[in-house]
This record gives sequence, C-alpha cells and structure tokens, in this order.
Amino acid sequence: MNAITVNKQGIGFLEPTDILYLYCVDFQFLLDFTITSLPFMELELVGGHVSFPDKLHERRIVLFPNGDIIRNLSQQTSPCAIEIVTCCHITVGSRQAVLVWDFIVKDDLQPVSTVKAVLPVEDDDSYPTLPWLDITQTNCNCNKYPTCGLIVQNSSNESQYLYDGGHSDDGGHSEDGGHSDDGGHSDSEIIEHAVNDHNDSSVTDDGQVNMEHLDHVTEHEEQRYTEKFKLKGTSFHNHFQSALRHFKFCQLSELEPPALSLHFEPVNKRDENAIVVIAEIDGTNDPIGYIPGSRVEKITKAHYSHQITNIQMSEIKRQYNFYVGGFVYVPVVSITKTGRWPPNSNKYRYNCTF
Repeated sequence: MNAITVNKQGIGFLEPTDILYLYCVDFQFLLDFTITSLPFMELELVGGHVSFPDKLHERRIVLFPNGDIIRNLSQQTSPCAIEIVTCCHITVGSRQAVLVWDFIVKDDLQPVSTVKAVLPVEDDDSYPTLPWLDITQTNCNCNKYPTCGLIVQNSSNESQYLYDGGHSDDGGHSEDGGHSDDGGHSDSEIIEHAVNDHNDSSVTDDGQVNMEHLDHVTEHEEQRYTEKFKLKGTSFHNHFQSALRHFKFCQLSELEPPALSLHFEPVNKRDENAIVVIAEIDGTNDPIGYIPGSRVEKITKAHYSHQITNIQMSEIKRQYNFYVGGFVYVPVVSITKTGRWPPNSNKYRYNCTF
C-alpha cells in the first residue's frame, strides 16, 4: 500500500506550472536531510543550478530529491525547461532552502540560445532561499559557456562524497550531528589501491591490481593500500578554513605542500576517540578536519599497529554549504597502510570502546 500522497504546492514566488531552466545537477553536492517531525525518515537531496526564464544569466541553487526523477535526466543536455509540480521551503541549519520535489521536463520550451552566466551585481536578493551560484567556485555547465554538456554531471569516483551538513560545535567527526557515514566500502567514497613497496606498476590505469605483476612479489614485501577520506568538522571553524586556504594556495602555486599527520584527542569533550588531521604550516600545527566516525576505529588500530606509512592531501574541494550560507573548503586526504583496510564501522558511537 502506498501511504504517501504528494499534492501540488508552491511557495509564492515559485508555484505549480511555473517554469525554471535547469543547467546542472551536481552530485558533488549531496545533503542528508532529516524531517524534524519524522526523525526516522531521512532524505538524500542533491543540488541543482537553475535560472528564472527572464534572468537566464543568473544561476541559483535549488535542492532536489536524489531519486528517479533526477536519474531520468542522465542523458538530457543542458539546459532544459522544467515545470514545477511541487516545491516547498525546508530549513537547513539556520537557513531556508527551496526543495523542488516534483517537476515535468518541457521539451518544447527550450531557450532559443544559451546565455553566459554572470555574477549578480545586486546587493539585495529578492529570493534569498534560492541563493545565487558563484560560478567562479564551480566546474559545471554554468561556467563553460558556450559549451553545453549533460545536466547530470559525470563526476569521477573520488569526487562523489557526501556533502557537509549540520553543525559540529566542538569539532567532532560529523557535521550533521550524527553518524551518517555509510559504514561500508562505497565506490563513491573510497578508492583503494594495492601498491608494491618498491614499485607502483602493480596498479593499472583503471585502479585495478595487476596480479601478474604481484606474482613476482616476495613474501617479505608487504603490499600497501590507500583509502581516501573526506574530513569532517571543517565548515564551522575559521582556523580550519584558514589552514585549508593556505594549503590550497600552496597547491595552486606548485609550492611544497605542508606535511600532514594524525593527532588523537582523548580530552575532546564530544568524543575522546576523535582524530584530527594536522597540517604543519610555517612551523605551527594547524588542524584541517576530523576523521569521520565510521572510520575512526580502523585508523586508530592501524596507527597503534604502526601500519600507516603515508598521509597526504588528495584534493581540496570548494563547495556551497547552506548551513554557513557560503562556499567552504572541504579536504579529502589519502592514507596508506601496510595490508588491506578493514571495512568501516557502521556501529560507531561517540566515546565507544574498541
């Protein structure tokens, strides 16, 4: 029995039958949203870039449910016209955002020509719940004029990470106030490579292990494996963002990147198991983010077993965060250890023992 009925609904400036132009669906922008009155229900939302028909040059950020209605756009070329069926405001942190729950693609209403997106010059925004997209901070159809690609962006595995959400007051692992990590090895979150101690030619171009090469590895040569970890707790701490800004500058300037290390925080008031990643910048140790909760146990065991051989920055993303109302730096680090990484712990809770 289908117990859910979805009715048509609008929000004043965006009503059923109104038209928006949809340019991008960004799967690097994923957000888990819990309905306050139904705490057992969690929605996965994805960010999209839209414009009003009379202001094609202004791109705005809207949320969609990550489901069939979005996946059906996988072969749709940007932009396409969508007719609103149901939309509403939702509260994300301290801000409101627009959720378009249902829409219809209108193939007969495509714009005559594409329009180059520009940064708005107005100080007063009439639609604050549809924030402007800063096209200087994105890599999508909106800043690739006049090229028009597919609406659903074809992100690579290592870049499809869960979007930061929620507020971590004291620098805990999760920015959504809970343990939303998937607890397993997800292709979209982890890239694992087996490498030989003396030669990395055992890894093929597609990241697979070349077993023919490994046949020649002696029993004294241990294989090393690397996982990528998107750090948490970065968005709400200015000193984290300052350190990441410096790190990003080093990357862009092709300077020697700061060394990274793991630091354990047994006196952390939220979680005595917390692990913070430290960057050595200009002689000081600056935190840049926390290891996600579901990965704390295996990192801790690998560290105290002296199995971790390397930690380095994989990439620093620039993503819009509704909770802070702007773009923030989000780091992804690669950690290498001898031997395979065990699965993530989906039963992890703050201050648990293992």
